[in-house]
Amino acid sequence: MPENILENMSTAELVKTCLAYPEFRLIMTRNSLQEGYGYLKSIFNGFKELEKREDVGNQLINEYSKLNPVNIQTYDNLVEQGRFAFRFTYLEILLAQRPILLSMNNNTKKELLELSISNYEGKHYLPEYYATFGLQTQALVLGRLLDIEKYQAYISIKESDEYLRKFIDSSILYDKSSLSAIVNLAKNYKNQLKNE
Repeated sequence: MPENILENMSTAELVKTCLAYPEFRLIMTRNSLQEGYGYLKSIFNGFKELEKREDVGNQLINEYSKLNPVNIQTYDNLVEQGRFAFRFTYLEILLAQRPILLSMNNNTKKELLELSISNYEGKHYLPEYYATFGLQTQALVLGRLLDIEKYQAYISIKESDEYLRKFIDSSILYDKSSLSAIVNLAKNYKNQLKNE
């Protein structure tokens, strides 16, 4: 996309453009979702521009808050259910990018924390629709958020758990228990924030 058009787009328009990118599915063609996202950035400059925007967090949260995992049950066929499930994946892989997380203020981070925990729990109770793959991107968002926030309980576990560390760094899941460990730590962090 021409740079002058990208630079003049509002962040809300840019978010919608990136989420509607017709080749977003290519994120699945690499060894991990993170590598897939890197590939997308190399072929569509909208993603690079998105990461530069200071208000990108708010705009992505606005889109993310419109999704409810339970709504997958309103779709009659597997194709539509898959499209709905991938809306989470696409949004969450964007939300899991460090430049985007670093652009967020404390209130936006808290909202992301709450939404990600809620969506993880909602998907967890619908394994016939989401399975383990559907839980990974929420855990990735939460783990990277805890990392950026330097939450000590998380940092201690990450230092001693090689599989969790690899998941956060590469988005490759080696041990399913990493997902629940991250979500439990995120819940503890959320409770700590409430008590401050």
